[in-house]
Amino acid sequence: MKNKNFIINEEDKKLFEGVFFLVEATDAERFFLWKENDESKRVSWEDIMRGYSVQIGTLDKRPVMVTIFYTMLNGKKIMFYEGTSQVVDHKMIELWIQHFSINNIRWDNGTRWAHCNAMNFHHCLEAIKESI
Repeated sequence: MKNKNFIINEEDKKLFEGVFFLVEATDAERFFLWKENDESKRVSWEDIMRGYSVQIGTLDKRPVMVTIFYTMLNGKKIMFYEGTSQVVDHKMIELWIQHFSINNIRWDNGTRWAHCNAMNFHHCLEAIKESI
Protein backbone atom coordinates (compact mmCIF):
# COMPACT_ATOMS: atom_id res chain seq x y z
CA MET A 1 0.00 0.00 0.00
CA LYS A 2 1.82 3.08 -1.23
CA ASN A 3 -0.53 5.66 0.31
CA LYS A 4 1.21 6.91 3.46
CA ASN A 5 -2.20 7.84 4.91
CA PHE A 6 -3.51 4.28 4.58
CA ILE A 7 -3.84 2.32 7.83
CA ILE A 8 -3.36 -1.46 7.97
CA ASN A 9 -4.76 -2.42 11.34
CA GLU A 10 -4.49 -6.19 11.68
CA GLU A 11 -7.45 -6.33 14.06
CA ASP A 12 -9.60 -5.19 11.12
CA LYS A 13 -9.04 -8.71 9.75
CA LYS A 14 -11.76 -9.85 12.19
CA LEU A 15 -14.32 -7.80 10.23
CA PHE A 16 -13.86 -10.17 7.28
CA GLU A 17 -14.14 -13.45 9.22
CA GLY A 18 -16.83 -15.72 7.82
CA VAL A 19 -17.72 -13.31 5.02
CA PHE A 20 -18.91 -15.11 1.90
CA PHE A 21 -19.25 -12.10 -0.45
CA LEU A 22 -18.57 -8.33 -0.37
CA VAL A 23 -20.93 -5.75 -1.84
CA GLU A 24 -20.16 -2.05 -2.16
CA ALA A 25 -23.51 -0.32 -1.69
CA THR A 26 -24.98 2.81 -0.14
CA ASP A 27 -27.83 2.59 2.38
CA ALA A 28 -30.34 3.39 -0.37
CA GLU A 29 -28.89 0.75 -2.71
CA ARG A 30 -28.93 -1.84 0.08
CA PHE A 31 -32.57 -0.98 0.82
CA PHE A 32 -33.55 -1.43 -2.83
CA LEU A 33 -31.64 -4.74 -3.03
CA TRP A 34 -33.49 -5.92 0.09
CA LYS A 35 -36.83 -4.78 -1.31
CA GLU A 36 -36.26 -6.53 -4.62
CA ASN A 37 -34.79 -9.77 -3.27
CA ASP A 38 -36.34 -10.41 0.15
CA GLU A 39 -39.87 -9.38 -0.66
CA SER A 40 -39.82 -11.41 -3.89
CA LYS A 41 -38.50 -14.36 -1.85
CA ARG A 42 -35.47 -14.79 -4.12
CA VAL A 43 -33.38 -15.10 -0.99
CA SER A 44 -33.86 -15.23 2.74
CA TRP A 45 -32.54 -11.85 3.96
CA GLU A 46 -31.64 -11.24 7.60
CA ASP A 47 -29.69 -8.18 8.75
CA ILE A 48 -27.32 -9.27 11.52
CA MET A 49 -25.55 -5.99 12.25
CA ARG A 50 -26.94 -2.50 11.79
CA GLY A 51 -23.66 -0.74 11.10
CA TYR A 52 -20.08 -0.48 12.20
CA SER A 53 -17.69 2.31 11.19
CA VAL A 54 -13.95 1.88 10.95
CA GLN A 55 -11.28 4.46 10.17
CA ILE A 56 -9.01 3.16 7.41
CA GLY A 57 -6.82 6.22 6.92
CA THR A 58 -6.68 9.98 6.61
CA LEU A 59 -6.97 12.48 3.81
CA ASP A 60 -6.06 16.13 4.42
CA LYS A 61 -5.73 15.26 8.12
CA ARG A 62 -9.37 14.12 8.16
CA PRO A 63 -10.50 10.54 8.80
CA VAL A 64 -11.53 8.26 5.96
CA MET A 65 -14.30 6.05 7.31
CA VAL A 66 -15.97 2.90 5.99
CA THR A 67 -19.33 1.75 7.33
CA ILE A 68 -20.08 -1.97 7.26
CA PHE A 69 -23.37 -3.84 7.48
CA TYR A 70 -23.63 -7.63 7.65
CA THR A 71 -26.56 -9.55 6.21
CA MET A 72 -27.27 -13.26 6.04
CA LEU A 73 -28.54 -14.26 2.59
CA ASN A 74 -29.68 -17.88 2.50
CA GLY A 75 -27.35 -18.51 5.44
CA LYS A 76 -24.30 -16.82 3.84
CA LYS A 77 -22.67 -13.82 5.54
CA ILE A 78 -22.53 -10.85 3.18
CA MET A 79 -20.58 -7.67 3.97
CA PHE A 80 -22.10 -4.49 2.58
CA TYR A 81 -19.79 -1.49 2.85
CA GLU A 82 -19.56 2.16 1.82
CA GLY A 83 -17.38 5.20 2.40
CA THR A 84 -19.25 7.47 4.82
CA SER A 85 -16.83 10.12 6.06
CA GLN A 86 -16.76 13.79 5.14
CA VAL A 87 -13.91 12.97 2.76
CA VAL A 88 -13.92 9.66 0.91
CA ASP A 89 -10.93 8.20 -0.94
CA HIS A 90 -12.38 5.41 -3.08
CA LYS A 91 -8.95 4.04 -4.00
CA MET A 92 -7.98 3.85 -0.32
CA ILE A 93 -11.21 1.97 0.45
CA GLU A 94 -10.61 -0.43 -2.45
CA LEU A 95 -7.06 -1.14 -1.23
CA TRP A 96 -8.28 -1.72 2.33
CA ILE A 97 -11.03 -4.10 1.20
CA GLN A 98 -8.63 -5.94 -1.11
CA HIS A 99 -5.94 -6.24 1.56
CA PHE A 100 -8.22 -8.26 3.83
CA SER A 101 -10.26 -10.17 1.25
CA ILE A 102 -8.88 -10.61 -2.25
CA ASN A 103 -6.97 -13.81 -1.49
CA ASN A 104 -9.45 -15.60 0.76
CA ILE A 105 -12.98 -14.46 -0.16
CA ARG A 106 -13.42 -16.11 -3.56
CA TRP A 107 -16.15 -17.68 -5.69
CA ASP A 108 -16.53 -19.50 -9.01
CA ASN A 109 -14.33 -22.38 -7.83
CA GLY A 110 -11.84 -19.90 -6.38
CA THR A 111 -11.19 -18.18 -9.70
CA ARG A 112 -12.84 -14.85 -8.87
CA TRP A 113 -12.76 -12.37 -6.02
CA ALA A 114 -16.16 -12.44 -4.29
CA HIS A 115 -16.84 -8.74 -4.65
CA CYS A 116 -19.25 -6.52 -6.56
CA ASN A 117 -21.10 -3.24 -6.43
CA ALA A 118 -24.88 -2.88 -6.08
CA MET A 119 -25.39 -2.81 -9.85
CA ASN A 120 -23.75 -6.24 -10.16
CA PHE A 121 -25.44 -7.82 -7.14
CA HIS A 122 -26.48 -10.72 -9.37
CA HIS A 123 -22.90 -12.02 -8.97
CA CYS A 124 -23.50 -12.39 -5.23
CA LEU A 125 -26.78 -14.21 -5.88
CA GLU A 126 -25.03 -16.50 -8.42
CA ALA A 127 -22.32 -17.34 -5.88
CA ILE A 128 -24.95 -18.22 -3.28
CA LYS A 129 -26.74 -20.51 -5.79
CA GLU A 130 -23.44 -22.20 -6.70
CA SER A 131 -22.65 -22.89 -3.06
CA ILE A 132 -25.80 -24.96 -2.49
